[in-house]
Amino acid sequence: MKLKEQIAQQPPYRRASLAYRQAGRYQVTTDRHMPTVPPNYYSAQTQPMLFIEEKPRTPWRRYFIVGMLVVLAGITLWQMVVAPFIQGLEDQWHYGDARVAVLYANVGHQGSSTFMAFDDNSQVVVIELPGSARLPVHIYHLASVTGAGHAVITLRVQDVNADGKPDLIVHVEGLEPDMVLFNTGSAFSWTK
Repeated sequence: MKLKEQIAQQPPYRRASLAYRQAGRYQVTTDRHMPTVPPNYYSAQTQPMLFIEEKPRTPWRRYFIVGMLVVLAGITLWQMVVAPFIQGLEDQWHYGDARVAVLYANVGHQGSSTFMAFDDNSQVVVIELPGSARLPVHIYHLASVTGAGHAVITLRVQDVNADGKPDLIVHVEGLEPDMVLFNTGSAFSWTK
């Protein structure tokens, strides 16, 4: 039984939906190189045969895999390009090219001292400039920082060992735990 005959035998309320569904699901092809069949055996005229076949469907897995690859590429682009660019731009705005941290604090070394900390070829260096001209400048070389350098360093003063003297805490971005220089009264030391 042909497709049109099958649709014609259905009740009217089903015909429209079936015709719509069938029309979308099937396609008619005439471009095949098939032999033509004459309408009458004795006739010399020929007509091309019409083939009704189901349209090829694209499997949902293909769309799912392409979608997952697009999401993965977006996450990779964010992690490797966009996020480092934003972080570098924020560091540039906050700390400039040199990335020198400066702290003015009275740590008991005959007046207010100026502390400067910076990353010197992947090594953290802290310089203390005492407020009094009679005291020498102290330079403290701290731990090495892994990476390409230009780490963001921040300084703060806090009494860590509860001896009544403020100690210098050096925080390097991406390095845990913080480094502590203990106050000896006239300088700083690694040990208590």
